[in-house]
Amino acid sequence: MVTYVAVWPILIPIAFLIGFYGFFYMLYEYFKIARFDPTIFEKGKVVFRLEEPFLTLPTHPLDVVQTENSRFKFVSDRACLFGFRGAVRVRTICSLKGKIEFQNGMAYVSGRLLHGETIFFVAQVAAWTLGGLLMSSIPFILAVWGLAILIFFPSLWLGKQRLIKAYNQIKEYLI
Repeated sequence: MVTYVAVWPILIPIAFLIGFYGFFYMLYEYFKIARFDPTIFEKGKVVFRLEEPFLTLPTHPLDVVQTENSRFKFVSDRACLFGFRGAVRVRTICSLKGKIEFQNGMAYVSGRLLHGETIFFVAQVAAWTLGGLLMSSIPFILAVWGLAILIFFPSLWLGKQRLIKAYNQIKEYLI
């Protein structure tokens, strides 16, 4: 019979490698978002959707346009990708990348979580949980998960607010 002690030497390096991968994928994803690569904007869990009338199809600029809090670029006649502008801001684990699609007089806005940040956060929680299991400390594990929840949900709310603010600035620019 395999005991739990025999599993620790395997789980700890796996958690480290997942965190390591998450960190470098996060940097890769930031680079791709800054370059407005359409493939990276299709990845990630959709956590925000908005549909509203947009009767006139906007004339789209060819270059990257910067508003007060966002950057956007049209990648086709009917699709616009956007992210957040500025390196100096409060970072959260729930940064969202956005896409606007214009079809049939409607604007369809979607916001997706960044894969790299999500993987890195989950790996951190898993590593701290493993540490709690090694110490056989249930209060420590509960504190880790409580803190993770206290970080994640307000961060997700803040990410959605930033996405809405960026969309409104883009909409003002296009109208």
